[in-house]
Amino acid sequence: MALLSGTAELQCKHCENAFHIDAYDLDIDRVGADERQMGAEIFYEGAQELNCPGRSFGVRHDY
Repeated sequence: MALLSGTAELQCKHCENAFHIDAYDLDIDRVGADERQMGAEIFYEGAQELNCPGRSFGVRHDY
């Protein structure tokens, strides 16, 4: 698992409400790697299900 720090700010494109996600709440998985001249390049991905504070539906954010 990758270790991240900080806070991400997301904005709903429908109602423009902004909300924050702490990096420790993200679930990130290693999905691949390529060997490079300076060392391995590692690829990660994840997804987060959120509820927009201004709408009555969920939001999925893929990263």
